[in-house]
Amino acid sequence: MFFEIISFCFVFRFINKALRTEDVDVLYQFRFYIIDLSEQLHIKFLELKEKQKDILKLYRGSKLSYDEVSNFQNSIGNLISTNGYLSTSSERLVAFGFATKYPKRDGYERALFEYQVDLQTVQKIVIADIRQYSAFPEEAEVLVDIGRKTTTTLFLLSLFFSLFYRSIISN
Repeated sequence: MFFEIISFCFVFRFINKALRTEDVDVLYQFRFYIIDLSEQLHIKFLELKEKQKDILKLYRGSKLSYDEVSNFQNSIGNLISTNGYLSTSSERLVAFGFATKYPKRDGYERALFEYQVDLQTVQKIVIADIRQYSAFPEEAEVLVDIGRKTTTTLFLLSLFFSLFYRSIISN
């Protein structure tokens, strides 16, 4: 299987950076990796759809600038798009750990995203549980593909938390 790319963090990060910056030369060089990974994710997605019959909740912890926070807060209940692979966790505490991993810095906030996905109605988003291929299976990683027919993946942003220092202390 091709999932060795997930463990090979350098290649994965390099491809994701190329996607975010729209570096066509790098994307062209890695096109076979990207195609193969997308095909493997699609297979895992079909398996996930078979066993997950209710709403799938995914979480992502991140550090964002104040402008990014404002944009996301204004997008609650709306579709958002990504232009790279999106690494999430099915475990809220794992994402919370990523959100609070680094100390608070001026101009940035720690954030926790919650995505709710109905796999029975999803048609164009490919989501795969890859914990068995991850170097850190305890993170319960669920990877969202870049999109098989489009260059972006659309999500309904269902919930957004802005984590301030005082709320971290109380948890």
